[in-house]
Amino acid sequence: MFAQGSSVTLEATDAMVSRMRDEAGRVWCPELARLIKNTERPFVNVIYDADPPPRLAWAGGRVALVGDAAHPTTPHGLRSTNMSVMDARVLGACLARWEQLPRATAEYEAARRPVVAAQVLHARWLGRVKQGLPVDGEAQEGLDVGTATVDEAMQLRQRTMPFFDGAPTAEESDR
Repeated sequence: MFAQGSSVTLEATDAMVSRMRDEAGRVWCPELARLIKNTERPFVNVIYDADPPPRLAWAGGRVALVGDAAHPTTPHGLRSTNMSVMDARVLGACLARWEQLPRATAEYEAARRPVVAAQVLHARWLGRVKQGLPVDGEAQEGLDVGTATVDEAMQLRQRTMPFFDGAPTAEESDR
């Protein structure tokens, strides 16, 4: 079944639900497996990857992207809310430091764009690995995460997200 029109939510087929419930106990913690098995009408949300935006500010600094608009990340990295809070904090610090709007938003963009770009691309990579899709130009059918090496499995941990332990702030950046 494919998404129709602009919808990104689909009703799960009986075969999809059966497979999901069969895999739940092997893949998820017991509490989540139980929730999956007891969900009466599961559905599928289609997730699209998007590249990090080439810029975060336009129009002489009068328009600046923050939050999900600034980093269209998939949910695999679990960082969207944290990234949004940091965007607001850094933009606020830049606006407080500079009277000239273009200078403030240029500093915001310089501080945040490398961070959010790295996190968006890492979330994309995590999603591909977790779904068994080829990564880094692999030509095979996909990576079986169940047989991943210790090093590969360690890469799936949340703390491998770029800047997990703290992204540079506007105050810490070179002025």
